[in-house]
Amino acid sequence: MAFNRRSKEQIYADVKGDIEAEVSGANPWLRRNLLNVLAKMIAGVAHGLYGALDQLAKNLLPTTRIESILTIWCAIFGVSRLQATAASGSISVAGNDAAVVPAGTVYLLGDVRYTVDADITISGAAGTGTVTAETPGADGNVDAGATLTLLAPIAGVSNVATVTVPGLAGGADQESTDSWRGRLLQRIQEPPQGGSLSDYYRWVRDAHPAVTDIWVKPHVAGIGTITIRFMTYGATADGIPDPQVLQAVFDYVDNVRPVKAKEMFVIAPEAYATDYEIAISPNTAAVRAAVTQQLEDLHRREAAPGVFPILSHIDEAISLADGEQDHALINPASAPVLTANQIPVLGTITWSDL
Repeated sequence: MAFNRRSKEQIYADVKGDIEAEVSGANPWLRRNLLNVLAKMIAGVAHGLYGALDQLAKNLLPTTRIESILTIWCAIFGVSRLQATAASGSISVAGNDAAVVPAGTVYLLGDVRYTVDADITISGAAGTGTVTAETPGADGNVDAGATLTLLAPIAGVSNVATVTVPGLAGGADQESTDSWRGRLLQRIQEPPQGGSLSDYYRWVRDAHPAVTDIWVKPHVAGIGTITIRFMTYGATADGIPDPQVLQAVFDYVDNVRPVKAKEMFVIAPEAYATDYEIAISPNTAAVRAAVTQQLEDLHRREAAPGVFPILSHIDEAISLADGEQDHALINPASAPVLTANQIPVLGTITWSDL
């Protein structure tokens, strides 16, 4: 039988009935009598206790979103929460020949501090080396071409350094509660099987907190080979994983997978920018923003390597945008032919009045 939480008024009525049954031969509800006050107090306390029981009943299972309970379930199944990771990458430093930027030197970009990993010796007029963000998190990711500033000047060395290709990357925030919960449910529903496809999906998710969508294909490069593609939506501008995350995933999965498995490939999908041409009514900034959001969500849900969203679903997504009254999807008029490694991402949208 389902548990039905009683209202405060129902509990109050029950308490009054109990009091009337116990106080025989007298009217317990005379003016200036404390019994009515006590009945209301008891009802309030009991109602709160019922609320606590109701909350626990809904959240004691692994489907919970309460972190304290989720922590217990994850400990039972050995699903640790993925912690934040620090961004890293290479920089170019100008200065006098043979000048040295010592390991541990701090560079700044805004509020983020970066530490030089090993001595950088300038040869000729420039030197290159690697730095790592002191504080883990996505805030440490920086595009190539950005400039970092020395915290303290060094003789013979320029006060600024330039971030080189592919940028400072690999930084990710602590895993969200929903992602952590999802990995727990996957562990329960798909127990380890010594190297099945579901194991590879789980290993990739366990490898790095930036990982979102995953595609694992066997035998693509030969019998027994494994090809892994994944995205990092929210951590990178277009969702394409950066080299640091690719390497982290490869290293982790290669360490936990069965030694008998053949060659494994971890590949970043190639972004296929899809340009749209839409005639819309009303053609306002608010409606355009709403349509853009719907199309971004659609690409996130349906786009996959070699797979383009269904055109009718594109029309539907535009129609679902707040404020949209009518539209005509001019381009794309048909789904483009993609290679096995191309994934559609939202490109430029050209708007016109309908």
